[in-house]
Amino acid sequence: MDITDTNETRAARARGTLAAAIAAACMTTPLLAAEFGADVRAGITHTDNVALATVDEESELVYSLTPSFYLTHEASRLSTNANYQLQAYRYRDIGETEVYHQYNANVRAVLVPEMFFLDVGGNRTQSIRDPEQRIPQSNLPISGNRQDRDQYYAAPSFQYAFGPSVRTQASYRRTWIDYSDSDRIGSVGSFRSQGNEQSDGNFSIDNYAQGQGFSWALRYDHQRTEYDEETVPWEYQQAVAEVGYWVGGNTRLFASGGKESAWDTPLDSSLEDTLWEAGLSQQMGERLSAEIAAGERSFGRSWRGSLDFQFRRGSTSLSYAETPTTEGRNRFRRSALGEDELPDDFLSRPGSAQRFISNRLEWRLNLDFQRTNLTFALFDVDRTDRTQIDGTPLDDESQRGASVTASYRVGARTDLSLRGSRSEREFRDGDKSDLTRASAAVDYRLGARTSLTLQYQHSKEEGESPFFSRNYDANNVSLFVTRTLF
Repeated sequence: MDITDTNETRAARARGTLAAAIAAACMTTPLLAAEFGADVRAGITHTDNVALATVDEESELVYSLTPSFYLTHEASRLSTNANYQLQAYRYRDIGETEVYHQYNANVRAVLVPEMFFLDVGGNRTQSIRDPEQRIPQSNLPISGNRQDRDQYYAAPSFQYAFGPSVRTQASYRRTWIDYSDSDRIGSVGSFRSQGNEQSDGNFSIDNYAQGQGFSWALRYDHQRTEYDEETVPWEYQQAVAEVGYWVGGNTRLFASGGKESAWDTPLDSSLEDTLWEAGLSQQMGERLSAEIAAGERSFGRSWRGSLDFQFRRGSTSLSYAETPTTEGRNRFRRSALGEDELPDDFLSRPGSAQRFISNRLEWRLNLDFQRTNLTFALFDVDRTDRTQIDGTPLDDESQRGASVTASYRVGARTDLSLRGSRSEREFRDGDKSDLTRASAAVDYRLGARTSLTLQYQHSKEEGESPFFSRNYDANNVSLFVTRTLF
């Protein structure tokens, strides 16, 4: 099998679908319904460790140019959102240039009002190749541990109400994921992560909208991942029936049972193992929703819970779930290097065909005041029962981390922002790595369309592997000018 041809053919087909959908969205209704925006940022950065070296750190002066634009297009039955950013870096002393592209676009079409929908979209970001190598925490450092990740998807969906209380929904999503590696500074060999194609289908019907008395639900889920290389596909399915009873107008007690694919026989996706679960769900308008459940799954005892609460000055959410999954389906992968609030997922192995049980706890808190905004986040993840797709055992892994983001409006033209994050990872006995990142920035608006930013960033990794030291320490001081074009 020619992997390169397979990747390029799939990516070209998906890009063509996405481009055609966006073009159709813009042509279907007048351009006056579309909103465009663009800006460009130029900057200069002094870094004291451009290659994230453990010893013999090299200083460098880096010039950067970052143009970006966005498009939103709303019509009665069609909506489009697209944004694009180019990151160009010029390294003065070594005389090299690096260019990165990041984009995200999606189109939602209402084929039949309130019934049939179609979503298509795609994005490009940069991802880490190997979590056990030295981690660059942005695109500025020179590193061979970075690659482009392209994702495209098409997802039709259906929903329908049978009377005032019974609702049904069904959806199918096809996703294409591809990794590419250009001739960047620091790239090693011709390493290329394998891409994959994912299929997700689900169906459910319930009477939750009744809000009183006896409740019931039927659900079915199917997942399949196919890899570029001649690797056995990963496939999983689950069928569940649920019954419950509303206690008052806000609380519902429930119990469910069904069948799912057996975790200990990965090459057989049939509905082999029995599962059960019992719990309660509570909903108080739009302010509070909570659900907690415990039971027995194919992989052992399990429980899950979630809480979302909106209050006057912000919101908070807490969740925990134990989920069988694969690396290709890791939805917590960082969307863009250095841009996420949570410092995860630094265990990701792009293109890997491994599977595991994800035990994830996450808490978020957002506070909004008149001049100050604060965001706190914590997470703790264990990857247990980790194996190859064929069931070959692998070591368990874990990571935990925290982040804080704060912004303060000093005056009519001046804003102060602070960010900090820390992630602790453990791959196997004695193999650990800690990642720290902190930044402070002052923004000053020179006019209605121009701003000046002074920024300091610190990044650090501490850890020893059996093969080499991961330790590095880097400090960046930057000055940027941003101009809004339209």
